[in-house]
Amino acid sequence: ITTLASEIFLEIAGAEMDSGTYSWTILFTSKVSGAEDAGAAADMARRRDAKIFFTALYEDDGALLLCAMSQRGMSSPGVVLVGASGWWNQNFLAARAASTACT
Repeated sequence: ITTLASEIFLEIAGAEMDSGTYSWTILFTSKVSGAEDAGAAADMARRRDAKIFFTALYEDDGALLLCAMSQRGMSSPGVVLVGASGWWNQNFLAARAASTACT
């Protein structure tokens, strides 16, 4: 589901860029499946000075990405995360806190 959501978004954005409907700027794409990937994605976002993130992650990897971004000072109002898909428990941060290095 998450891969499909990302692919659909990229397809729509590409069509809009090709037709001149909207001028998207896609700085990078990344797959997150663990703490190392989350840290690498957050580092890339900082290097590219990304401000708006389209994410399609489940709560396990999503929490790791949020943690990595928080540890790098990447939070609102300067950063906007758009969650496109995935199942998220309303208490996901509390549920994941014990298993991540996020503080």
